[in-house]
Amino acid sequence: MGILPHSFYKHWLLLCNGIRLLFLNKVTATMVKASRNCLYKFVALVPELYGSEHISYNVHILTHLPDAVLNWGPLWSHSAFVFEDVIGILKTMYHGTQLIPKQVFKYFNGWNKLHNYSALMVHSHESVTDMYKKLSSSSKSIMQGFGTGKFVGLRKSCTDVTEFHLTAIRYCLQLDGTSVFTYESFDRFVIKDQVFSTDAYACNFRRNNSFILLTNGCFAYIKACFAVSCCDCGSAECACFKDIILFAKCCMSTRSKTFVDSYAGIDLRQFICQVTQNDDAMIVVRTDDIICKAVIVEDIHKRFYALRLPQLL
Repeated sequence: MGILPHSFYKHWLLLCNGIRLLFLNKVTATMVKASRNCLYKFVALVPELYGSEHISYNVHILTHLPDAVLNWGPLWSHSAFVFEDVIGILKTMYHGTQLIPKQVFKYFNGWNKLHNYSALMVHSHESVTDMYKKLSSSSKSIMQGFGTGKFVGLRKSCTDVTEFHLTAIRYCLQLDGTSVFTYESFDRFVIKDQVFSTDAYACNFRRNNSFILLTNGCFAYIKACFAVSCCDCGSAECACFKDIILFAKCCMSTRSKTFVDSYAGIDLRQFICQVTQNDDAMIVVRTDDIICKAVIVEDIHKRFYALRLPQLL
């Protein structure tokens, strides 16, 4: 808003709402109807705003998404990307324009039999084992870290631990002044299969994984993360249960001004909240207090808006 002309801004809000409604955890028939209205109107206005040459297959297929949800559930529960990904792999299995099916079959058949030759690698030349590893290795990276159940620490933090942090941890875990505990601090970590980070770490990158929505309805920045252990096993590689304590700074939020579309029958800005930082609102958060990650956007007037991301289960 303020950058796009009003008609274009409203047009893109139709697309945002049409997709958002189909991405919710529970999608009702009323939501599907509203989404269908949004997407039909979005597609219908493309020729007027951008020209008929932009009515492509990708634009037209938006009108079929509501039916896909009625048939198979919310958009997060099904995807065609897995098939597209496999097509990408198949394209690497041939290197000429002749006899492509035969090339793909021979490559796949050879790759599939590689594991049968693993025992022969024990006394093979280094160049042979290197080639075997190259051919048999997966292109997928494996994320490693310091794990505690649904929490995985990916990058330890060098942030100074203050007396405020220690006092808050004791209070949160109901520890008295004589209780001994150890802790590790992380600035990048995984909670319930989603990557998060502290805002000090996130400011170095374009992707911000530190802004979250909490169960109390508050948007907040993650300021610090601690994995706390109260065990006395004395092991250097302790695998005992650890409590995950997060420190977050809350934002004050207000609903954006309503923007009702009569055809869609909904407020197109219902999912946008204007937020302001509250420097005094530092709170202790547990992992179960996080609903999802959120996006924060700054407009040309230096105002900040928060948008909840769909929760992918």
